[in-house]
Amino acid sequence: MPESHYSRYIDLLEQRVVQPAFHPAADQQVVHVDNRVFSVLRESRDGTSRVLSLINVSEQQVPVRLSLADLGFAAHQVEDLVSKQAIAVDDGTLRKTLAPYQVLWLSDRKTT
Repeated sequence: MPESHYSRYIDLLEQRVVQPAFHPAADQQVVHVDNRVFSVLRESRDGTSRVLSLINVSEQQVPVRLSLADLGFAAHQVEDLVSKQAIAVDDGTLRKTLAPYQVLWLSDRKTT
């Protein structure tokens, strides 16, 4: 495995450890977004941390419009834990086009 892939894999595993929403006993629910997108919302046991996983399982671009406010997100922006980029949330609504096979782990909790 090339060094960059190995480092990225280790980083994702570390995210799983530091995010309380990834605890094995955390609540989770499937969120319907689009038939081409598998989406799971995980919430920490104490309710302070959420991660919304969006996975485009198709070879097509998929526009996503989703009320994050309805899912308990209070932030005006979320962080994608995979790319480590901030994504703006307009009036509580995520508007994002997912590339084919793109994966997002969206969190409103700052990572360290």
